[in-house]
Order: sequence, then structure tokens, then C-alpha cells
Amino acid sequence: LLLVKQSPSGQTLWQQEFSAGTNTKNYGIALTTDNSGNVYVAGASYHATNQNHDYLVLKYNSTGTLQWSHLQNGTDNGEDIPSDIAVDGSGNVYVTGGSYGNSTDYDYLTIRLNANGTLNWKERYDYANLMDGAGALVVDGGYVRVTGASASSVTDWDYANLRYNAAS
Repeated sequence: LLLVKQSPSGQTLWQQEFSAGTNTKNYGIALTTDNSGNVYVAGASYHATNQNHDYLVLKYNSTGTLQWSHLQNGTDNGEDIPSDIAVDGSGNVYVTGGSYGNSTDYDYLTIRLNANGTLNWKERYDYANLMDGAGALVVDGGYVRVTGASASSVTDWDYANLRYNAAS
């Protein structure tokens, strides 16, 4: 994974490469910043050994120094690919996306990491053991709001909006 910070004129200010280890392929999907200039990246890390993706969350400070990294495996060692990331005023990081479970197919998986990159909580959403995939999230007034697609039958898709208490 390559992260590059550029000035408004396009000059490279810093760049950093990240690898989650040997036999991995890592890529970014979404990023956000906080008021201190820290950069947060949500991506996926593919492990050739067990042939699946896990959530990859990175925090860099404003000068490009990696502060922490977090890998999150969902359920049943299935495919876990994030779609969005947000950070609150206290530095807690929220990531949502899709996660495969053997008995539930794809579900929403939303996680909260504290300011040090430690997992505080994770929540799965599954409707009728069919396909579900979170697309976006926002942190608003002490809540995490997640939206995405959810199959109500094999041929019928709807949207599902969820609200979690950000603190629990």
C-alpha cells in the first residue's frame, strides 16, 4: 500500500509504503483525516497463506509516520473488505464494509478502534442469511450511522440503515 501526501500545487510532501507482512497484498479503499492532520486509511490485506482479505486500518501522523496498524478478521476467516472510515473528535476510528460468514453469507461488519488502534467493539448485521454489504458510515451526535445494501430475498434488494451507540 502506498500513501502519498501532496501540496495543493502537486508537490510530494511525503510518501509511505505499508506491508502487513510477507505473502500479503495490501491496498487502500478509503481515507479520512482529523483536525490534527492525522491520516487514517481503511484498506484490505490479502493473505496468500489462507487466501482471504482482512480489514486493514492505518493511522499516520501529519508528517507521515505510522502511528499504528490494525488487522481485523471477521467471522469464519472469510473475505472481509471495508468500504468506509470515519474518526470522531476523541480519535476513535470507525470502519464498515462487508464480511463473509459461512452460515450468513456477506454481512455488514462495523468496528470501532480507540485512539491507540485497539478494538473497542465490532458489530455484524445480517438479514435473512442473504447478502448484505455496508457502503458508508458517519459519526453523528454520539451515534455511528451505517448504510448499505441488503437482500430481502434472492432477487430483491433493499437498503438497510443502522444506528449504533458510538460508545458501546
